Amino acid sequence: MICRFFKIIGLIFLLIIWNFAFAQEGEFPDYGVPTTIPPKLTSVFGEYRKSDMENSPHFHFGVDFSVDWQVGKEIVAAGSGYVKRVVVDRKDIYGDQIVLAHPEGYVTLYAHLSDFVGNVQKIVEMLKNEFGDKRIEVRFKPNDVVVRRGQTIGYSGKTGDALVPHCHFEVRSEDEEWVYNPLFFLRLKDDGAMIRIKKITIDGVDYTFDKIKDSTVYVGEMRFPQMSISADEENGNNVRGIYRIQMYVDGDLVFELQFDKMRMGEFRKTGILYGISYNTYNYYTYRLTIPSNDLLTPIKVNKTHSISLIRGRKYKITVVVSNFWGREKEVEFFLERRPNA
Repeated sequence: MICRFFKIIGLIFLLIIWNFAFAQEGEFPDYGVPTTIPPKLTSVFGEYRKSDMENSPHFHFGVDFSVDWQVGKEIVAAGSGYVKRVVVDRKDIYGDQIVLAHPEGYVTLYAHLSDFVGNVQKIVEMLKNEFGDKRIEVRFKPNDVVVRRGQTIGYSGKTGDALVPHCHFEVRSEDEEWVYNPLFFLRLKDDGAMIRIKKITIDGVDYTFDKIKDSTVYVGEMRFPQMSISADEENGNNVRGIYRIQMYVDGDLVFELQFDKMRMGEFRKTGILYGISYNTYNYYTYRLTIPSNDLLTPIKVNKTHSISLIRGRKYKITVVVSNFWGREKEVEFFLERRPNA
């Protein structure tokens, strides 16, 4: 009887695990690309942004799609739903934007637009005639303006903090407290961009990939050194950020960064992760050693602060950089404390 009881408990446990895994795999709905031309991904979720319109930098909370540098290209709804709000504000970093609500419980945002369409554009024009260049925000009731997947909702532009015309696309939770990596929803294929590890910086000293690979770096203190990595994806003239970074010490995972989702309140907390350190900064330089009290959703594992380097011992460091589709590039090297340190 007891054996049978534990077998039943075991089966229930396995079913729970299976259902959880299935739910994770099918967690996100399938949305379409918001442009009508063949999709070209130019920027990804979580990148560092320094705005010319604001003093403080921020995270890139969406993905960008090329519109072939053109104003007036059709921008379409990623999924069926209704217009939640439109914002017209050329002084806002998002510029003119439209936000859709979807029955799956998500919200999508389309930014830097030049114009809207239909009754939405008529309302915007009427309000612009009345209020001029002041910020305009119009909120719609559910199903006031219904849209279908693939329906044109606006036209590409470079309003706000956009250097060239493009479509900025975000996916948020229904309450807009969370923002998700849109690649989970878009089902795009890997475009083959080259993953590059350009350098590792250790206690302020830069080591190129070729210089540090399989070499030994000597440090002077018992604490784990301050470390960052410069890495990106290159596709022709286009450079993008990284999805995941993992660092292992002697095979143990001590640091993991993964850009799957972020809280809206983390928008300006770039200083935790991005290395405006050593008097320089790079859009694609990520800190690998972060104080334990600096919390950020993409930081999944952070244990380097608990490592002490023992004199006379050599530590194997492996850093693995991955894109969203799982392609990887890694670099291995060794850390050793100087004998007289």
